[in-house]
Amino acid sequence: MGSAYFLGFAAMQLPLGIWLDRFGSRRVHATLLMFSAAGCWLFAHAGTYTELWIGRALIGAGVAGGLMSALKAYRFWYPAERQQSLAAWTLMSGSLGALLVTVPARWAIELLSWRWVFWGGGSLFMVAAIVIFAGLPRDEEQFSARGAAGSSVAELTAGYRQVFRDPFFWRFAMMSLLAHSVSSALTTLWTGPWLIQVNGFAADRAAQILLLINLSALIGFLGVGAVQPWIRARGWSTQVICACSTAAAIGVQLLLALVESPAIWPVWLLYALIATSFSMVQPYVGMAFPASLSGRALTGYNLLVFSGTFGWQWLYGVLIDLYRSLGQTDAGAYRRTMATGIAVQVIALIVFLVWRPKPPAERMAVTS
Repeated sequence: MGSAYFLGFAAMQLPLGIWLDRFGSRRVHATLLMFSAAGCWLFAHAGTYTELWIGRALIGAGVAGGLMSALKAYRFWYPAERQQSLAAWTLMSGSLGALLVTVPARWAIELLSWRWVFWGGGSLFMVAAIVIFAGLPRDEEQFSARGAAGSSVAELTAGYRQVFRDPFFWRFAMMSLLAHSVSSALTTLWTGPWLIQVNGFAADRAAQILLLINLSALIGFLGVGAVQPWIRARGWSTQVICACSTAAAIGVQLLLALVESPAIWPVWLLYALIATSFSMVQPYVGMAFPASLSGRALTGYNLLVFSGTFGWQWLYGVLIDLYRSLGQTDAGAYRRTMATGIAVQVIALIVFLVWRPKPPAERMAVTS
C-alpha cells in the first residue's frame, strides 16, 4: 500500500511539467493539493484495501508538485543568483515539517484515531490549496500562458524531447541516476538496517541516530541556502560543487565500508550534510533551459532523481541478498554492497569530469 504513494507521485511528474509551463505554479499546485485532500478523506473513510490504496495514490499525486511548483515560481519571481538558496530552503522546510509532525501525529493517533488524523490532514491540504490559489500573484501564470499560446498538446509534449535529447541535461542526470541517488537511497531506507546489521545497534538506538541524521540533513539544507551566495561570489560553479560533493560522498562511504567499529556512526551525520549539497544541481539544470521549458526540465530531472533513488533502494537489497548467497555474513554483505555502489559512483564521476557539453543557453548564443 505504501508504494501507491510513490506510484502516484511518479506518474504525475511528466504531465506536471507541461501543466506548469502552460498554466503556472499557482493554479497547478493548488489544484493538485485538492487531490491530496480528497485522498486523505478517502483514506480516512475507507473500508476496503482498494479504497486505502486509491486514497494513498491520490495523496502522492497531489503532493507531486510541491517542490517543482516552487522551483518553477522561483524561476520567474527571483533572480538567478537566489535560485539555489531558495531550493535548499524549500527542502529544509520539508525536512522540518517531516520532523515536527512525527510526535504530534503519534499523540493524535493515540488520542483520537488514525482516521481522524487523515480527516485533519485532508483539511490542512484544502486550507493550503485555498491560501495558495487566493494569495499568490498571477503574473507567472500569465507569462506561461503567453509562452504556450497556440501550442497543441503535441507541441507542449515535444518540449520533453528537447530536454531529454540535450547532452547537458544528461551530464547531470547521469550523476543523479548513478551517484546522487545512492545518497538518497541510503539516507531514506538503508541507514537504519546498516546501523543494526553492520554496527550492531539495537533498534531503539538506531532510531535515535536516524533522528540525528535527519536533523543533520535539515541543518545541511539551511547551510546550503546560507552559503550559496558566498560560493557564487567566489566564482565556484555548480559543476565544481557537484564534482567535489560527489567525491566527498564517495570518500565518506568508503570510510563507512572499511571501518568496523560502531563508533564510526557520527560519520553518517557528515554524510547527510554532504548529500544536501546536491540540492543545488536541480535548479541549476532548470535555469540552463529557456523559461518556457523550465517546468519540463525540472520535472524531467525530478523523475530521474525519483527513479534513481528507488532503483538504488531496490538494487541494494538485491546485492545484499546476492552477497549473502555467496557466503558473506550480514555485515559483510552490506559492506560489499556499498563497495559496489562506490565503484559505480567513481565511474560516473570520471565521466562527469571528462564529458563537458555546453548549457543550452550558451549553445543558442553561439548559434545566433
